[in-house]
Amino acid sequence: CLPFPLTLRLWDIFVLDGEQVLLTTAFCILRLHRKKLLHLKTFDSINSFLKNELCQTFGGSTLTTDEIIEEYMVCYEKLKQNNLLTLPSPTDNELPAKPFNISMGDITKLTPNISNKPVTSDETSKILWLSYEYVIR
Repeated sequence: CLPFPLTLRLWDIFVLDGEQVLLTTAFCILRLHRKKLLHLKTFDSINSFLKNELCQTFGGSTLTTDEIIEEYMVCYEKLKQNNLLTLPSPTDNELPAKPFNISMGDITKLTPNISNKPVTSDETSKILWLSYEYVIR
């Protein structure tokens, strides 16, 4: 939907700044088309504009890539001033309860009394239960 030179410039900024580019670009696109968006009265007309007409609008835009990037920088500063680019800290229920990338080898290291001797069915069920407790729950 965006012109190719603008897309390349945004990729450069993405490599430099990270995921903040996504929010800032979306805000900038809405800001560039705010006059048209404010005249649209229904959700369906806004949705239609964003899905269909937006690509045509950028294709026939009188703004150069440099002018759009300057507007992007203005949007970036506005979002930064209002602390809208920093994500809040995750709450306890959003943090992982178990470590990532745990393998069965790691589980056997965590389980007590495991040696190279033959394993009885009782010990096997204990290992399986500990694995279940550690991984599943």
